[in-house]
Parts: sequence; C-alpha cells; structure tokens
Amino acid sequence: MKKYNFFIIILSAILFLGMLYDESQLIILEYNNLERRGFLNEEKIYYAERDMVARNFDSVENIINYAKSLSDSVILIFKYNSGYTGVYYNNYEWDMPVKSGRIFSDEEINSYNQVSIGNLSNSIGKSYSKYEFVNALSVPLENNNGIANFSLYSNVKLTDDSFDYDPFILSDQYVMNKHIIFVIMFSLLFVAISIMYLYSCAKTILVRKFLGNKTWEIIRDFLLDITLSFSISFIIAMAIFYLLDSQLIAFAYTRELFISVVIQKIGALLILILLETLFVYIVLKVIPIKRIGWLEEYDV
Repeated sequence: MKKYNFFIIILSAILFLGMLYDESQLIILEYNNLERRGFLNEEKIYYAERDMVARNFDSVENIINYAKSLSDSVILIFKYNSGYTGVYYNNYEWDMPVKSGRIFSDEEINSYNQVSIGNLSNSIGKSYSKYEFVNALSVPLENNNGIANFSLYSNVKLTDDSFDYDPFILSDQYVMNKHIIFVIMFSLLFVAISIMYLYSCAKTILVRKFLGNKTWEIIRDFLLDITLSFSISFIIAMAIFYLLDSQLIAFAYTRELFISVVIQKIGALLILILLETLFVYIVLKVIPIKRIGWLEEYDV
C-alpha cells in the first residue's frame, strides 16, 4: 500500500485551505459587527439613538452613574459623529484585540484626560481595528437641537425607547450565497479526491487480499494511511492560513469561533474517512477477488 500520495495530499491541502477561507468570511462578518459596536459582546444589547440620548441625559457622567445604578457590571460604547468610539466599563472584562500595548486601566477609564487605543503616536495600544477608541469621559456630551454628539450601545437599558437589539447589524447575503456554493463544490471535489485516493490504493489492497493477507490488517493499514494523508493535508492548510491571516485568531472571540469550526471540520473528515474504510471493508468481504481481471498481471 502506498504510504504517501503527494499529489492527492497537495490537492487536499488546497481544498482544505479554501474551506478555511470560506468559513473565515462568516467569522469576519461577525468580527465586523463586534468592531462596529466597540467589541460589546453580549447576547442582549441595547442601542440608543442620538436623539434618545439627548432627551434623557445632559452629561456623560449622568449616563455612567445611571448605568451603574442599574447593574454592578457595566459597559458603555459611545459612537461619536467624528468616527471615534468612546468606552466606559466598570467590573466588566472588555475583550478588545490589540496588536501591541494594552487596553485602558481602571484609572484611565475614569479619567477626563483623553487616552486612546488605535493608531495615534501616543496611543497606549495599537489595535487591529479601523476605529480609534478613547475613554468616554474625555469627550463631553453635546446637545445640538435635540441631537447628541453620540449614539450609545450598552449592556443595560438606559432609556425606555432604546432598541433591545442592534438595528445596524451587518448581514451579507453575497457572503452567504458564496458559502452555500462553496459547500456544494467542496463536497463534490472532496468526493472526487476520495475516489482518486481509493483508486490509487485499490490494486495494492486487492493484491494483498489475493495473497492471503488478513482483512483486518489491510483495513488497519488503509485507515492509518488515509488518516495520515488527510491529516498532513489539513496541517499544511492550517499552517498556510495562519501565515497569511493570523489576525483572525488574535482576538479571543473570533479565535473561539475559528477553533469550533476547525473541530467541526475535523469531526466531519473523520466520519468520511471511516465511511471510506467501511466501503473498502465491504468490498473485501463481498467481491470475489479472483474474478477481478486486472489482477492477472500479478499471477505467478
């Protein structure tokens, strides 16, 4: 039995790499939603428009004090007209990915002196995000004819008319359509590669059976060989994906999503390997080996 079929390994690696990139598009879409709402990651979030903020509050301090009166754990995300994102949190683990540096300390988050995370020269941390994050207390609330200078995401409901969901969540039907098409193509191509692999092993398997090798030994060797081949392909794909797009696993939330996707795909791959092995076992048990004509070239 052939131990390594490099052509099939490379084809499989390319296919697995495409699969990882396809799945990553869905994760990136979720990442963009998280980034836009300041990495507020809650099952239940609340959103107040600028007019809602202006009607109910006259200062950032009032917003913070009211939020803290509602919950011991608070996070507020201020979306300013200027494109900046303000942040305030208390007893809350704010999980924002940074390339270097750090996020706000408790002292900085409660300071009126502006501290930033982003791409400014004096930023305390360099972020992957296109937004610049500042401590919210450093930017006062401005009321311009009933419209505040920021809208507000939070983990507590601050106004009676707040949305109890994100009204601007991004969804991309184009990405979903591509995902569906890729799943169909991936399935067909993987079946084709599997058939190629079975064909490359077929003669060796049948000859071993014809020469009297035990069925369980043939099945064992086939299972080890196919598992090793596809494992090498998957590892190659993972390594290339990491080298080309390591940002996806730099953030804890998207890393967890990516790991869950990888585990699901490994599980599906193992099931397919077992099905192929079962097919080989049935063939060896059912087909009369001596009736296979092309084995005659091995006869003595």
